[in-house]
Parts: sequence; C-alpha cells; structure tokens
Amino acid sequence: MRCLILSAVVAVTVLTVGCYSVPPRAADQLMAISAESPPKLARVGKFGSPGTADNLLSKPKIQRQMIYNAELTVTVPSITSAMIDAKNLTENLGGYLQKQSNRRRSMTVKVPSKKLEKFINEISKLGNVTSKDISCRDVTDQMFDLDIRIDNLEKLRTRLTELLKKAKKVEDMIKIENELGRITGELERLKGQIRLMKNKVAYATIEIKFNSPVPHVRLVARVPVPWVRSLGNEIQKNNYYPNGRDDFPYDMELPVGFVALFARYDSLVAVSAGDVFLKLTVHDNLKGGNPEFWRKLIERSLTEGHFFRIVSRKEIKLDDGTELRVINAAKTIGGKRYQYMIAFAVVDHWYWSNPRVILFEAWGPENEFEKVEKGIEKSLKTMDL
Repeated sequence: MRCLILSAVVAVTVLTVGCYSVPPRAADQLMAISAESPPKLARVGKFGSPGTADNLLSKPKIQRQMIYNAELTVTVPSITSAMIDAKNLTENLGGYLQKQSNRRRSMTVKVPSKKLEKFINEISKLGNVTSKDISCRDVTDQMFDLDIRIDNLEKLRTRLTELLKKAKKVEDMIKIENELGRITGELERLKGQIRLMKNKVAYATIEIKFNSPVPHVRLVARVPVPWVRSLGNEIQKNNYYPNGRDDFPYDMELPVGFVALFARYDSLVAVSAGDVFLKLTVHDNLKGGNPEFWRKLIERSLTEGHFFRIVSRKEIKLDDGTELRVINAAKTIGGKRYQYMIAFAVVDHWYWSNPRVILFEAWGPENEFEKVEKGIEKSLKTMDL
C-alpha cells in the first residue's frame, strides 16, 4: 500500500511539471528516496509563501494581481518641452522611460501602478488631454499557476539531484543529468515569465502621443476671419473695466447673479461672483456666410488653434423666433477644467447694409459654469434680434 501511495505522488509530481519522463531505473530509485522522506503536496498559498495539503481545503484570500495600460493623447504648446517634462515627471514618481520617438512624437513610460492616477493628473497640466484610454487585465490565476509549477519543478530538481548522488551506473547518471538539464531550462523559462509579469503588475505602461496646435501661418489660412481666430483667447485674461452703462444690446436680460462690467449698443460683458464671464458682440457677415459655414469655422479655430474639445452642439429658439446655434466646448488649463459656450445667429435687418453675425460667449471654471448654465440659456432666450 505504501508503494502505491509513493508511486502516485511521483506520478502527480511528474505530470504537474509538464509530463517529464524519468527513466524507469531512475524512477525506481526516486521512489526509494521518497520512501525515506515522503514529500508534501505542492503549495497553494499566497505567492512566494509555503503551503501544505491542508491549503487545498481552504480558500486563501489573495490580492488580485492587475496589469494596467493607458494611452493618452495630449495637445501641448511645445512637444519638445512636453517630452522633457513628461520624462522628469516619470522619474520623480519612481518610474522610467521605456521608449521615445521624436519622429512619431510619442513616448512610452512605466510608472508604479499605485501612482498611475497621479501621473495622469500631472500630465494633464502640460496641455489639453484630448483622449484617454485605461485598461486593466487580471493575471492572478496565471501567476498562481506559474508559482505552483515553479515550486514543483524545484522540488523535482532537488530529488533528482539527490538521486544523481546515489546513482551507480554511468548510463543512469547520464539519463538523470539530461532530465536535470530539461527541468533547469524549464525552471528558468517559467521564472523569466513570472519576473516579467510581476514587473507589469508593479509598473503601469503608459503610451503618450503629443500633438501641437496648428502653426499660426497655417491657422490664418485655415481660419481667415480674425475675430473667429481669436475666440477662446480671453479665458485666462478677462481684462475688462466697468464703464457704468446698463443699456444692454437687444434688450438682453442678465442671468441671476451676474453684473455688467461693460455695455454699449452693440456689445456687453458681464461676470458672476464665481468668475463666469458673458460676452455679446456683433460682427459683419461675409457674403454667402450661412450658419453652417460659421459653425465649421468656429469649431476649426477652437480645436486646431486653441486646444478645445467640442462637447456638444444644439439649437435654441429665441422668443422672437430666431434660432441660435450653440457650441459647447471644454479645455484643461493648468490642471483645471474650463467650459466654453458659443451661441450665434446670422441676422439681417432692413436698416443694415449687410447681414450680421450676433455672437454670444460664456466661459468659466467647469464647477462654477455648471451652476449657472441653465440661467445663461434662459437669458439668451430674452434677446430680441
């Protein structure tokens, strides 16, 4: 009965490590050694910790082993400077540069997985993150299986080493040494796999692609209308001085919580206590310029020249029946998100020599803008164009 049990242990061990074949004579001697000191079953505990057959009956709590990957696209004023800053940020967080391509304007970095979120927040401060994809893969079972296979192979190698010491014939020694060579090679391969996997778990892989705004010369050609090209420039300037007038153009009513800084017959600037600005201006229309033409031109200027991301588009019907085209955009500046709304309409009156574009802008920090957005839309509807 004892021989049967020992035979089963040897068979299970050989099958577990990948169906290695042990010569018949070597197997007999290995069973003899095993009889002197019966082996324990393979561990099933936490990675790197020993275990016994009792572990098979329990369900140990194992920390999930996750591999994180991220892909970012960032629009920055200077790609060269951004790459240097990204590399410094990586090293400051305990990571390292894996590869970099100046031609493709991209780089791949590895940062500690626990600091992935912090890295993304910091990299956002370099410019405007236009796309972000984060994925994760659970490799707990794979690492667990590798750990068990390595443990079994190490035990088998130890037993074969002991068997080699007791071998009498040269033929047996050669067969055992060949088996030891195969086992050692497999051990190195599996250990390499688990080292690589542990590195991937410990360090998140982040691929960053950098874009730059369209050069000014090209932007002038793409957006030939100066006032359209300048849209969005005032988000961080806001240099307005009150003129004390309250004759608002087009009888527009200010949203609750806003005060007028500047007003005259064809323009208006107002601000809230939350640093949200409103601006109303009038511009000459170009011959043949319809709402769709102006929408495309405005969006081209915002995205190609000023890093904005278009969030949504819609139409608002005013009380006088005029339809306003509304574009909502967003931008991150210094790690802080801003909202930017543009509403416009092409209007023609008999007393004007040419049709005009009535332009309304609203911008401010995202958290403050969201509080007054409905009030702004309500105020727009009061204009009599």
